[in-house]
Amino acid sequence: MSVISFDEIHNGRDGEDQLSSDGKQISRYTRVFRAATNDATDEAATILIVAACPNVGALYPGDPRAYCQRVQPRNESFSKLVWIVTCSYSTERELAENPLDDPAKISWSTSQYTRPYFKHAAGPNKDEMIQNTAGYYFDPPVEGDDARWGANVQKNVAAVPGWIGQYKHAINDAAFTLDGYPVGVRMAKISGIDISEPQERNDIAFRVLSMRIDLNEDTWIKLVLNDGFYEVDPNDPTKRIQITDNLGSKTTESWPLDEDGHKITNPMPSNAICVDCYLYRELSFVDLPGCEPVPE
Repeated sequence: MSVISFDEIHNGRDGEDQLSSDGKQISRYTRVFRAATNDATDEAATILIVAACPNVGALYPGDPRAYCQRVQPRNESFSKLVWIVTCSYSTERELAENPLDDPAKISWSTSQYTRPYFKHAAGPNKDEMIQNTAGYYFDPPVEGDDARWGANVQKNVAAVPGWIGQYKHAINDAAFTLDGYPVGVRMAKISGIDISEPQERNDIAFRVLSMRIDLNEDTWIKLVLNDGFYEVDPNDPTKRIQITDNLGSKTTESWPLDEDGHKITNPMPSNAICVDCYLYRELSFVDLPGCEPVPE
């Protein structure tokens, strides 16, 4: 008594947008699967426990706002071994009696921006520092477009949380999951927090906390080219002397430095280094709305 195949099919797949009585847009979707068993006496319960079968509450793959609200296995008329499983999804959810029990609402989007580039991201010089044909660094550095994924989290709270002051532009000090998505250390930053005016449902007062969490796959540690006009004196580490070029003249351009603060005699993209700048407070995110510890 077991299910030997469980596959999604196109017949019956659909979706719709509808306006609710209170003026909100509701999206609904349907996914359909065909299951086959090896025993004609198998019941619907056998189908529902298959690992590939969506569970009630599961997210719709194409719309993270929609949740599975119904899973209905139906035995095909032509065979007791074949079942059609219809899964219904909707963005509409019944409101809890207590507004504080409402689950967090999470949506995702990208934000566009421009940033300086110090290293080649691809091509024959991948991961090397960007220089002109004369071997000098561009000043200012080359700028280009970039984009980051971010999550907008909404959660009803009883009052203005006491932690909002600490978390302004904070980054995560440990790995966690955001809406089920794994986030590494220092890859998430609180970019904005909004608190609504007081509201009330069923005589229970609450506010809506809205929070933007931006992700940076390179981490939020800022990289700065390790260069300058002065270096550590080779004869006295407590002193700094002005850098001279290879001809003995005082340099008029910022010069790349090594890890010990000495000028790099022959600077090249391959030997230039960057300094890590820790600009943001690091805090735990696991107790924030929508955030969970990494599963063990």
